[in-house]
Amino acid sequence: MCSNHCDNVFSQLCERQRFVEVVQTQRWWHPSQQFLEWNIGAPTNEHNLDVGIEISNLAAVSLALVLNTSSFYGEIFRAGIESIPAGQWEAARATGLSSLQTMTYVVLPQATRNVLPDLVSNTLEVVKLTSLASVVALPELLRMARIAQGVTFNPTPLVMAALVYLVFLWPLVRLLSSMERRLAAPV
Repeated sequence: MCSNHCDNVFSQLCERQRFVEVVQTQRWWHPSQQFLEWNIGAPTNEHNLDVGIEISNLAAVSLALVLNTSSFYGEIFRAGIESIPAGQWEAARATGLSSLQTMTYVVLPQATRNVLPDLVSNTLEVVKLTSLASVVALPELLRMARIAQGVTFNPTPLVMAALVYLVFLWPLVRLLSSMERRLAAPV
């Protein structure tokens, strides 16, 4: 019996380690590199032969952003869950809540409150990362403004692009600031 239990625990540790390695790889791998890899290098097998999968530029950018940012969101939530004291878990379990109920009704609400500013900040970073989509020739705001500037020899398109970013991002920045002030622990 001990052997089966040890094998099961070892198997779970190995699976967790593989998951951690995948998450860490996605965090270390720069999105612009991912754009290129998913756009050019994805449809190959171990012998570098084309296997017939074609990924559009938009799909490559979307896939790279989702993989990269989801690893950051996962780490943020993991840190939030680990920030909850063990006493909270124990108290919830002592009242008769199951593990799932403890996570759902006690831990996640507190963890979400703890990491909300980080989540909003990371979301702002995702919006800024979309300008890297020009790496795979996906037309996006900043690239189009630079092309328009090159055609007209006028800085107005770049100024307008900056204003569009400002109009979209400034309310989110203000929201983040007010959330941080409201959720800050009293000193």
